[in-house]
Amino acid sequence: MQISTQSAFLGSKAVMLGGGRNISGGIEATAYAPCEPGASITATCWINQGASSKNHAGGSVSLRFYDANNSQIREFQGNQIKSGNGFARSSVTASAPAGTKSVRIGANLWRTGSGQPVWVDAFSWNLAAPQPMEGLMYRAVQPKTGRSATTEPAWPLQLGQQVTDNEVIWEAVRISRIVWKAIPLLVSGDTEPVWPTDIGASVADNTISWVATSRQVTDPKCPKSKTVVIAASKVFAADGDIIPFSATANPLDWSSPDNAGFLPSGLQLYGANPIEAMGLYRGNLVAMNVQGSQVWQVDEDPALMALLDAFPIGSQHHKAIAPVSNDLFVLTQLGVRTLGVAAGATNLQAGDVGQPIDPMVQAELDAALADGAEPFGLYNPNAGQYWLGFKGGTASKGHFFVYTMNRMGQAGAWTRYEFPWRVDDWCIKGEHLYLRHGDTVSRLDMSRESDAGTPFEWFIQWPWLDFGQMGVTKMMQGFDIIGTGQARIEFGYDQTNGGRWTPAWELIADSVPGQLLPMPLAAPSIAVRLTYQGNDVERTGWEALNLHFSHFRVTS
Repeated sequence: MQISTQSAFLGSKAVMLGGGRNISGGIEATAYAPCEPGASITATCWINQGASSKNHAGGSVSLRFYDANNSQIREFQGNQIKSGNGFARSSVTASAPAGTKSVRIGANLWRTGSGQPVWVDAFSWNLAAPQPMEGLMYRAVQPKTGRSATTEPAWPLQLGQQVTDNEVIWEAVRISRIVWKAIPLLVSGDTEPVWPTDIGASVADNTISWVATSRQVTDPKCPKSKTVVIAASKVFAADGDIIPFSATANPLDWSSPDNAGFLPSGLQLYGANPIEAMGLYRGNLVAMNVQGSQVWQVDEDPALMALLDAFPIGSQHHKAIAPVSNDLFVLTQLGVRTLGVAAGATNLQAGDVGQPIDPMVQAELDAALADGAEPFGLYNPNAGQYWLGFKGGTASKGHFFVYTMNRMGQAGAWTRYEFPWRVDDWCIKGEHLYLRHGDTVSRLDMSRESDAGTPFEWFIQWPWLDFGQMGVTKMMQGFDIIGTGQARIEFGYDQTNGGRWTPAWELIADSVPGQLLPMPLAAPSIAVRLTYQGNDVERTGWEALNLHFSHFRVTS
């Protein structure tokens, strides 16, 4: 064994086992480090097998424990480094056996069928030697419970001395303290290293050696599907007519028996279409194809998983599914539906939250699918809103249908949002919704009515209403409105030929109390459109609109 400058892990020197075959050698620290029985120690060193062939040379780190007479009690060796061309780490973790008084770190090197050198360098361990420090503390020794005085006494400085403190007698006793000093084992250098790009390659960075690893799932049973749900500490991924799942808390493992496995969804599948959408409904996994859905109970223990229900209501739009409150919103070929209502009725035509906007959603969905763009949705819990967005078709700008629940969490209302750019992705972080468009990320602020300082308009439009018998002309006298902010109002009076509207009329925000606002208008059906100009200082809003009619009778 000798000091060499031919190869080193840190610095310029390392210990080398020189030439010759079938030889071995060792190196050990000269000092005996104090150690108590039961102490857990981890030791490491870096070994370079050199140019020798695999299994012809190598070495390992070692921990040797000694008794009070410095006689060795036991030795623990780390993993053998006996292949590769470069330094690799050998480590060992051991507990000090009974009778231990000290420990030394070292390494054992060997060579059999080659005359090439072997090097060892960069020893480290986590042993912290106790450093007892003697001092004094004070113990109450009076026979009965007592109270201290209002001022602190003069504490004695010699062992065994006492001082009276009102009703308390304090005696100086010995105290032993152990001071623990943290010493960094791994410290980066002053400059960033040149990172290797090959998997398994390493680079030295002061006392740290970085090894390039791959985060790719290499298990051949991983389906590599884009239809994925996380539940019961597992990852579930749709794969045709089955749903494989990973091991519990280990998404890299898809093969362990009695842990990883698959759900046989194909046995209960509606039609022959594959599973294309999945979501979570009240803690259960919902798997869907275009023809039907299945509800599976999932658990960390595969033996407890079971099929709970199946019904012929399906979806193929995985990214548009979102858990909302205690329900699950899904996008079907007819529009937005909730699992609670649709599954109970087993009919997409049954009344549901999305039915009022079905024609608009169907038009956007057809255009998006024609462009190969998948619709996407999410639930924004801080605003109590379900968002459904489209990237293709007419969505050169960001088009969203937003369902806002009322304060009771029951029925709500739909709003259509339009952004000046196409939204590529989105996420919720903290209390805010973030939208990415190109290389820009914008945050949605529900308290603002301007975009980049420019106020935007928003409007409310009612459908054509008969206000009585269909097809009979009604006479409107005027109206009252309750709201805030600057607004314009228009009335539709001719439902044929696309509808005709009165000119927009600037009006006061609130006409109550006071006389009604006159608007004489005769028509069989009437529609109303309110347009508000956004204002960050004085928020705009609508609360109520009351239309006043008089009896309209034809006379000869």
